Amino acid sequence: MTDKMEIKINRSNRAIYAQAVLNCQTTAGKLYRFKAKSGTPVEQARHFGEDFGQKILKAGKGQSKICFDRGKHIYHGRVAAFAEGLRQAGLKF
Repeated sequence: MTDKMEIKINRSNRAIYAQAVLNCQTTAGKLYRFKAKSGTPVEQARHFGEDFGQKILKAGKGQSKICFDRGKHIYHGRVAAFAEGLRQAGLKF
């Protein structure tokens, strides 16, 4: 196992999809849409990043170093807010 976990994200007009080696979650799911009905899309992306980061820390047994792959998306708006949420959860890029 390497010392970094890779996180890949993809975004559409309606949702953000995040995938890690040990965890996969999306904002398109019914459970998350129910939790995040209020707020702007950027605020929702930040909250999603915090939730996803906490799940990764639990699944990765405390491993906090990650490699953030934003794909073709620029580091701006919802992508940047999601990354900030991951940082607030305790992950290091």
